[in-house]
Amino acid sequence: MYAGEFADVSMYKRALIVGQEAGVRIEAMWKSLALFREGRAPLYPDGLLELLDQHG
Repeated sequence: MYAGEFADVSMYKRALIVGQEAGVRIEAMWKSLALFREGRAPLYPDGLLELLDQHG
């Protein structure tokens, strides 16, 4: 894992972030960690939630 942050801080306020990866359009959105803790949404890679909880 790598730490990072957006150079454009307005990205943190966007409901939807659109980009491209390998020429394919991708969409990302902010989700509450509660969704992942409750098992209502998958989070990848395995172990990421535990890592976030340790360093949050």
